[in-house]
Amino acid sequence: MKFQTRVCQLLLAAHAVPAECFQMHGIGNGIKNNLGASNTNSNAGFGFGSGSGFENRSTRSRSPSKSKINPIFSSTLEDQDASSSSSSLPKPEPATETVPKMFIKKEREAIAKKKDFYRGAGVFKKVKAEVALDMRDQFDSEMMNLMKEDPNYMMEKDGVEFYLAKDHGFCWGVERSINLAYSAVETFPDAKIHITNELIHNPMVNERLHKKNVNFIEKDGDNAKDFTQINEGDVVMLPAFGATLDEMKELDQKNVKVVDTTCPWVAKVWNTVHTHQVRGLTSVIHGKYAHEETMATKSMCETYICVTNVEEVEYVSDFMLHATEGDGRAEEFM
Repeated sequence: MKFQTRVCQLLLAAHAVPAECFQMHGIGNGIKNNLGASNTNSNAGFGFGSGSGFENRSTRSRSPSKSKINPIFSSTLEDQDASSSSSSLPKPEPATETVPKMFIKKEREAIAKKKDFYRGAGVFKKVKAEVALDMRDQFDSEMMNLMKEDPNYMMEKDGVEFYLAKDHGFCWGVERSINLAYSAVETFPDAKIHITNELIHNPMVNERLHKKNVNFIEKDGDNAKDFTQINEGDVVMLPAFGATLDEMKELDQKNVKVVDTTCPWVAKVWNTVHTHQVRGLTSVIHGKYAHEETMATKSMCETYICVTNVEEVEYVSDFMLHATEGDGRAEEFM
């Protein structure tokens, strides 16, 4: 089987690799190197190279509930056993009920369906006009508007020509996240509002949230977040990058209002790794292992491997293409 890995088309890309390529070499019994990455899941992560972003994780271990046993025998055989004590006919194996697998996507959706979980611009219709004016006041530019009136997006001043890129500004997902965050502040003026990370990587936007008295959750040296400052009834915003499944579970237990500003394109990647899980594949994630978006995506995977650069991609690709059982490379890979 041939594998091709494509990188650098997107900041974060998920590719599928058959899980048996890794499981046959013992992933699930490995160790995690000192990467400095924070894996928020209960199962162990697995690293490659000290200080590297190269990380993989095995399929989660779940303990299914005890199956109910329902013996099913032919009445004919039972009659024969009762009528002839000398007969020793073998009985069929008892049938067991199959325990349905609980996919990570189902856990996430169960939380998102609760009444105190807000997502989508439609939930804040009452403040829509006010928030639109706020955003226009912050981001609109008279000079840029003049430049856009020119077919070449150009303006000249004192003999100097200035050009504006035709594709500029925030993407749709970021605009949506800002709108939801500002709307939450207007909708819950008397509540204590927190956000689990920077909304986006833009100092101007994050500073505006600070001025709106939004509390940014602090992190310790291990990149762990301090949720002890969040109390029941507070409002917690999830950033455009999303949040890990464990963070969503913890917030759910705290009985707070959650405003989910996760970019739909990020959630689309989560749906992709869910497809990998259903098909028994390993997801290959291209991204910085400690970045908020990568950590959130890893938490939505059953089995994954995270690569940060071309060298790590080549290392994984070479292993998949050329490693054979018993050649000792599995230990090196782990």
